[in-house]
Amino acid sequence: TDVMSGGMLRVEGIQNIKINGEQQYVKIKGLVRQSDISKDNSVYSYQLANVELEIAGDGDISSAQKRTIFYRILNWLGVL
Repeated sequence: TDVMSGGMLRVEGIQNIKINGEQQYVKIKGLVRQSDISKDNSVYSYQLANVELEIAGDGDISSAQKRTIFYRILNWLGVL
């Protein structure tokens, strides 16, 4: 997504997955040296620096796992 000074590259990838009938995605961002990119345009995870990983989904399971505002308020007050 970006070329940084010193030859470092900012990279990003997204993988969509269907699990238990629910659409989910895994998004990864990080920095990699140009020399670490293989001929088939892939990079091992241990070659990434400053990695950000995001996992999210859309569906009944994801909705059930989200905390309601009522729960968050009670938790903040120390009731839960």
